[in-house]
Amino acid sequence: MTELQTRATPRVEQLLTAYAEAKARYARELGERRLVFPDATDFPDVYASDAPSAERLLYRMQHHAGMSDIPIALRVAPFGAELEASSCSSGACAPVRAPSPRDFARVIDEGDSWTIGVPDVELRHPILLTTGLARALALIFVLETEEPGDAPPTPLRIELIAVLLGFGGLLLQGTHVYQKSCAGPRVDHFTLMNVDEAAFLTALMALDSGSNLKRLNSLVEVTQRAALSSAEDTLRLYPSFIRRLKLDPEAAAAFPPEPEAPKGLVNRLLDRVRGNRDEADDVVAFQKALAQRPQPKALPPRPSQDIIDLVKSEL
Repeated sequence: MTELQTRATPRVEQLLTAYAEAKARYARELGERRLVFPDATDFPDVYASDAPSAERLLYRMQHHAGMSDIPIALRVAPFGAELEASSCSSGACAPVRAPSPRDFARVIDEGDSWTIGVPDVELRHPILLTTGLARALALIFVLETEEPGDAPPTPLRIELIAVLLGFGGLLLQGTHVYQKSCAGPRVDHFTLMNVDEAAFLTALMALDSGSNLKRLNSLVEVTQRAALSSAEDTLRLYPSFIRRLKLDPEAAAAFPPEPEAPKGLVNRLLDRVRGNRDEADDVVAFQKALAQRPQPKALPPRPSQDIIDLVKSEL
């Protein structure tokens, strides 16, 4: 049983509503986003654990998020001296930890541009690096689109925006990271969301955007894969909400989501055949069917009255 299931339905509905509210607020700025996959298709550049590699990674992530028009520079700063000193001589078993925000400025407003700070220790850990860049880009997105009355960009909201930008799969990798250390194996997380929350929002974004969640399943570790599977099961209880979310996110945010009775295998297969069309889709399909139906054959022309009279006279 996952953490979301043990927290019961209210927590699920809070995440659904938060997603709908954020999508409704940023729909115009977000445009058409999709799930970004942590593989060589979405990230074809060779990564060599150095600053130029991190810059290429940043620019690639900007492109996926639709933020290529925003001038953003990357600055690598020394931060790992204490970590190196506390590790064994090889440094191979040193656990990597995200620097505290109090000790490191991740995002710097330069006036007409932005700078993202990257601690040098992160260059050796791609998951930590991509997680940090995803959160930094989400913060820049929020600050660039800020309007009066907007809620402050809390860490959890920033991670939600990162999911909407397509980075849910990258954040999901950072929620549960198995590492070796001299004291033995350990599990770290580089996000505020736990693995179940990140998996749930990522699965929701995949459904919302029509992205291939099976592809992500094949790329993540077993813990994340199990969380994604559980999220899919939970989201099947909210088909009406997801349809509203696609058509009108403001309406989805205005009405609290309610779970529906789970459907059996036959009904789920029928839904898949129908393509899960909503009412609007059914009307369109009906109109298309009317337009495409075969036209009735034309009746032969009626004989003129003169011909009718001639036939009668002959009879």
